[in-house]
Amino acid sequence: MRVLRLNPVTGQWADYAPRGDDALSRRFRTLLADGRVGDYDSQHEQLDEYVASQPDDALIESDEDAFPATLMVTRRDGRQLEVVVITETVDMTIPRGDVVVLQQLVEAEGSGMKLVGWVPWKRFIEVMKPPPVETWPPRWRVKAFPTAAQLKKLAPHPTLDDLPEGAQR
Repeated sequence: MRVLRLNPVTGQWADYAPRGDDALSRRFRTLLADGRVGDYDSQHEQLDEYVASQPDDALIESDEDAFPATLMVTRRDGRQLEVVVITETVDMTIPRGDVVVLQQLVEAEGSGMKLVGWVPWKRFIEVMKPPPVETWPPRWRVKAFPTAAQLKKLAPHPTLDDLPEGAQR
């Protein structure tokens, strides 16, 4: 089930997610998150099938080969967050999430994991001018992991344990 709203300024339809903290608003957000996870899972399967159908070197030569990251939902103490994990060694396309987990795999000073909210992450990738990925649901192409200096500039998101009650996008 999807509930959509029409943006009167842009004329575009978007998912409707009430901002209140009452039981009905929380249920709407849960349905919306479950729907997005299902959409991205279906898309992930289709992308995997597409890649499997291509000759081994065709995608590398065309620059289309990118891992489609998974959207995950975590629920803790009645709160829910949509989480996307990005690793430094993989060219990928990512779905929109509340929290972006930047996972460094190489042992180096300051390496490890950093949680970033979607808004600062989107500002960061817009500066990098990623090529558009024309898919539904939308994905963003990530061709390069942030450098150590860029990671320091990205405002950290509170850890999942420290989020305020009712935290949403």
